[in-house]
Amino acid sequence: MHSTKRSIARRPARTGHRHTHRAERNDTASGSIQLQPLAKSLAITLLAGALSLLSCALLAYFLPNPNPWIKPLSLFAAALTALIGGGASARLQKQSPPLSGLLNGSVFMAAMILLSLFMRSRASGYSALLAILLHAGFLLFSVLGGILGKKKPKVKRKYP
Repeated sequence: MHSTKRSIARRPARTGHRHTHRAERNDTASGSIQLQPLAKSLAITLLAGALSLLSCALLAYFLPNPNPWIKPLSLFAAALTALIGGGASARLQKQSPPLSGLLNGSVFMAAMILLSLFMRSRASGYSALLAILLHAGFLLFSVLGGILGKKKPKVKRKYP
């Protein structure tokens, strides 16, 4: 009789990894800031600023004497806008939330400073030191919004 040998293919060793292929990576570096999410977050910041100013103006309209409330309401609207803008920037720019919040806040503050140069006659009347401190505070609010707006990773539980 003639004996036939079978060739049995070896199975690969079992490891803890189920997927052997790697996930596709973006061509950009992990720390780079992209312009499209920055532009979207700036648009969200401006929209939030318009809505917060509108709500503060409506609140001041229904006050019996709105004059003493104008400066605090406008500062509140600007801080809220910076906070929302930093959060939106952190959600859209996934690499570094505090850095993206700072960048969004810097662009927003530059726009505010540019607008204040054109409206010098209607300026708020703050001293230069207080104006610098206020702008630094708005940048901090934007960074805080970036930290708070970061998406929390979803934890998949193994057992229900």
